[in-house]
Amino acid sequence: MKNNNYFILALKLLYLTLKSNTNKKHAAAIIKNNRLFYQRSNFIGMHAEENVLRKLEKKEKIMLVIRCEKNILKYSKPCKNCIILMKEKGIKKVVYTSGDINEPIIVEKINDITNEWTTTLSRRPKLNTCCSR
Repeated sequence: MKNNNYFILALKLLYLTLKSNTNKKHAAAIIKNNRLFYQRSNFIGMHAEENVLRKLEKKEKIMLVIRCEKNILKYSKPCKNCIILMKEKGIKKVVYTSGDINEPIIVEKINDITNEWTTTLSRRPKLNTCCSR
C-alpha cells in the first residue's frame, strides 16, 4: 500500500479522533484489505493503540495511529509500552502521522521501530498500563 493511501485512511480516522472528548486526541485502527477496522480513540488511562489491541483477537498485520490537535494531524509515534504490546499481538507494521505537511505519514516495520523508550523497558507492560502522552 502506498503512503498516499495510508494518508487517506488517516484522514478517515481523523473523524473518530475529532469525536474524542479528551484534550490530546489520538486514534488507532487496524488496516485490513485497505480498510479501517477496530477503530478506537484514547480515553483517560488508555492509549488508542492499547484500546484497539484489547479488542483484537486475531493477529493482524498493520496498525494506523494518528494524533490531532486543533484539527491538525500531529506526530503520533507509539510509546514503548504500545510498541511491545503490538509485537505481542502480532502487528507487523505501524503507520503513524509525522506532523510534517510534506511527509505526513511514516511507515515502519514493528521490529525496526526505534524509540528512546524501547531500549529502557525492563519488564513487560500489561494492558491498561501505558504511559501517558
